[in-house]
Amino acid sequence: MRRVLVIMSVLLSLCASTVISAAAQVAEPEPNAASLAVLRDVPYGPDVRHNLDIFPAAGASTIVITIPGGGWVRQDNSGKNITEVSERLSELGFAVFSINYRVATEAVDGVPMMHQDIIRATRWVAAHGAEYGGDVTDINLLGGSSGAQLTALAGQIANAQTPGLVEGVIQMSGVMNWFDFRDLGLSGTHEGAEAYLGCLLDDCTTRELETPSPELRVTRASPRHLLINGADEKLPASQAINMHNTLVAARVPSQLILVPGRGHGLALFALTEDEVVAFLNG
Repeated sequence: MRRVLVIMSVLLSLCASTVISAAAQVAEPEPNAASLAVLRDVPYGPDVRHNLDIFPAAGASTIVITIPGGGWVRQDNSGKNITEVSERLSELGFAVFSINYRVATEAVDGVPMMHQDIIRATRWVAAHGAEYGGDVTDINLLGGSSGAQLTALAGQIANAQTPGLVEGVIQMSGVMNWFDFRDLGLSGTHEGAEAYLGCLLDDCTTRELETPSPELRVTRASPRHLLINGADEKLPASQAINMHNTLVAARVPSQLILVPGRGHGLALFALTEDEVVAFLNG
């Protein structure tokens, strides 16, 4: 296993680092029964995009809802990266629900629509997940890149509305603070982000940047987090670091992993699989 730099915090520590040893052993759930077939395009709402694929588990297993990215203007839960992650988690015995949702270009106001779809799907899983071998008291959200930002935002808002609905959030390379993202000087060059926000980055109002920033929505009710970022990738690691510190300051359990190199989004899953499994089993 590749060595990864781990910055781990318990509730009262803002920064403490360790290196995860390749010898570390992680307890994994029992693999699901081979006879359990994947269910495709199960509706969770009225829109044509309100559907999900279900990877059932053999027993009352931890639930993982996987959320595809695509730059906020496209997404498909049959894409290669999200499919590989969903299939691997299923192989490890988790009950996996891989969702689709509407994208920013399908509505004038994309910001509320997308996270609302994810929350709708999460509530559907909470109501029906036990039918497919899931433990509905242990629902976790996982996403990469734009899917990571949406995952983290949905997690904060879902638990603010219904405390305890989401147990954990795993986000890989997500924008956690849009004010910091604006300061990268990308105004007019990031079509997807600006379609999502509904404004050019330099022209966005405070509200337009604040509302979809997961870091600015953290409360004591927020779910615990596993934040994963490439140390030298295109999205500055400061996004994950600052989110981690905000969570800890709010006394929300958080773990931060910085992976050496330029890996981004769900490409980081293969490099941190043991840590992801440990988090889900925690």
